[in-house]
Amino acid sequence: MVAEGQAATLLLIVVCAPVVGGLAACWYARLAIVGGICAWVGCMLLFHRALAGHETAVFLGDWLQVASLTVGLDFRIDLLSAILLLVMHSLGLAAQLLAVDYLRDSVARSLRVSSLLQVGYGLLCCGDNYILLFVGWVLVGVGAHLLTGVDYSASMGDARVWMALHSGDWVLMAGLVGLCSVGQVGWSGDAGEGQWIGLCLILAAVVRSA
Repeated sequence: MVAEGQAATLLLIVVCAPVVGGLAACWYARLAIVGGICAWVGCMLLFHRALAGHETAVFLGDWLQVASLTVGLDFRIDLLSAILLLVMHSLGLAAQLLAVDYLRDSVARSLRVSSLLQVGYGLLCCGDNYILLFVGWVLVGVGAHLLTGVDYSASMGDARVWMALHSGDWVLMAGLVGLCSVGQVGWSGDAGEGQWIGLCLILAAVVRSA
């Protein structure tokens, strides 16, 4: 069993390893895979810990303060988020390995963008407040569009598709603004407010997946 202090370090590795891998990929593209492997191993160990009923939390202080609203740079992982994160990182790592074998000479761009997606996964699943969740959501959306490489300037049809997909982001943002206006930014608040952000997240996901 991973100890509490080691689990906190693993959680930071899961969140930060893709960032380091993506930056290193600017020098040598295949280093992005090293970041992906480190994050995946960390996910596996945290998943094993979560199966035993242990949550892991890391609090790095406040990073955003507007009037009376304070947002912390906090991360938490339980069994549900561990499952989601493990699935996402497994698929992401598999895609990186496939890209190396399939794209060969043009693999550099895909590996760098895949690191951005992995950073988004980490924030989306591990962020302990709604603001970090939204940042992760945006990074996943940006990474997905960069990875597909669609030229939206070449076709108005593609531009309309892009606008339709990102209309879901506005739904999620509306929920976030509503919650922040009453001072609710974390998951430990009122259950009714948590259901509101959950509904907005589901609607946003449905629109983006359409």
